[in-house]
Amino acid sequence: MAGLRALANMVKGHAAAYHAIHEIQPDAMVGVAHHWRGFKAANRGLLTAYVTKLHHKVFNDSFAYALKDGKFDAVRLKLDIPEAIGTQDFAGLNYYSRDLVKFDLTRSADAFARRYYPEGSDLSETGFWRMTLRVLWKLFVGSISLICRSISLKTAVMTAKTTSADVIYCSIYMLCGR
Repeated sequence: MAGLRALANMVKGHAAAYHAIHEIQPDAMVGVAHHWRGFKAANRGLLTAYVTKLHHKVFNDSFAYALKDGKFDAVRLKLDIPEAIGTQDFAGLNYYSRDLVKFDLTRSADAFARRYYPEGSDLSETGFWRMTLRVLWKLFVGSISLICRSISLKTAVMTAKTTSADVIYCSIYMLCGR
């Protein structure tokens, strides 16, 4: 729960900074680079599907949507943060890896989920599951859709650091409408 409170406080801190910056410099571009992580269900079980969606909602959606509508919803912690509404002039999306997720009754501290990489996965030198350029393109198209639901999107630019066909990390920057 402490981690969720910290995340909600980050939303509040971002909102306070956004308003302070715009008070001093009204035309300033203020935004957030969001660390987005992919979660894929490891099997077709209903409980696995539930905990996979839960991880996605808390990790990827709770912060982004709070900046859109002022509703912080991290399932176990729900807060109204009206000062956060519309506090993004641009959005960045950083993607480093994704996890397989499986329901695990013994992992109550982790919302009953075990996150892991498939056995024998090719890991990057930083320890993340490597993604191919094909996966990166699917991510780019999917993330634009995700972010468009939470902001008014004007334009998007993707950058990626690659070595041959492997992508080390990906950053996507989006200019929001005002």
